[in-house]
Order: sequence, then C-alpha cells, then structure tokens
Amino acid sequence: MILNKLRSKKGATFIIVAIMMVILFPVIMSGIIDLNNIHKTSKRLKISLNAAVKSASSRIDWQQVPNGTLQIDVPKANGVFRDIFSENFRVTPKQVNNYYEAVDTNSGNKVSFYSTIYNNRHKGSFINFPGAGTIPSQVTNRNITVPVDRPTVVGVATVKYKLTPLLGGGTINITQFASSELNDIPQNKQKSATYPNP
Repeated sequence: MILNKLRSKKGATFIIVAIMMVILFPVIMSGIIDLNNIHKTSKRLKISLNAAVKSASSRIDWQQVPNGTLQIDVPKANGVFRDIFSENFRVTPKQVNNYYEAVDTNSGNKVSFYSTIYNNRHKGSFINFPGAGTIPSQVTNRNITVPVDRPTVVGVATVKYKLTPLLGGGTINITQFASSELNDIPQNKQKSATYPNP
C-alpha cells in the first residue's frame, strides 16, 4: 500500500520534496548560522570601536591647556584607542604602517583597525574628516567621513568574515565606524575653569 502511494504522482512529488529538503536543510542552516555570526560580529565591532574612541578622545594635551587650548594628546589617544579596542575585541594587534592587524582567536577571522585624530577647532562650519584616501585600503576601501569642527577621534575597523563552506567559503568584510569629540567647556565658563595637573 505504501509502495503504491509512492508510485503515484503524489508519491513522486513527496519523494522530490523530501530529497530537496535533505539537500537544502544544511544550506539553510549554514545561512542562518552565518547571518547570526555576522550580526554578532558587527555588534561586537561597533561596541569595541565606541569604547575605544570615547576613551581616546578624553586624552587632553595638558601642555596646551595653559595657552587656553583644549586639544587631544595624539600619541596617548592613539595608544589608548589601540589598547581599549584590543581589550574589548579580545585580540592581540600588531602594527602595520599606520594601522593594526590581528586575528580573532574565537573565530580565526582577520581584524584590521585604524584611528585618526582631527585636532583643530573652528567656528561656523564643518569639514569632512578624514579626507578621501586617508583610511588605509587594507582596513577599508570605503570613503568614510564625519563632519567635524573640534578635536575628534575617528576609528574604523573591519573583520574579514569567512563564510561556511556550504555557502562557498568566501570572505565578506564587516566594517564599522565610530567617532567621538573632545568634551568642551562652554565658552562663557572657559576663562574661570581650572584644570587639574595630570
């Protein structure tokens, strides 16, 4: 009786659907797993960048304070950016020219990250920073900018995510961007402000 049902048109359709499900199920599951991992990686990357730029932008250049200028201490800010990003993303970076590379020990994916600092101040207009072609192409080929008018730290990071073999095993770039301005003292209170010694 079962054999007769399988030999009918409905039975043939059932067999074809069952075979397709057996073939497609692993592909669908791989896709779901990859999408979930991409989302988690992107979120983790953004959280790490936000923490790094916020901490880096708070590094005041105390040598400029007596002159009435609030600027970011560039060497300290770059070091803090590297350390905070690395700690949050759990990687051990190595410097390559003006950016950093690392391998995510959890996933084996390659991570590249970069920071740059705009340290000028002007009123009435904004400029786009960083300029085109400033971000190393090893980090991203995208032209990512933010309008700035005061000292700002900009951070960019990319994870080269390896897809599962069932989806071709290729690599896609997950890129995130963050920026943070140096907190300012309101103009009317700037003259009376006192600064602690570092």
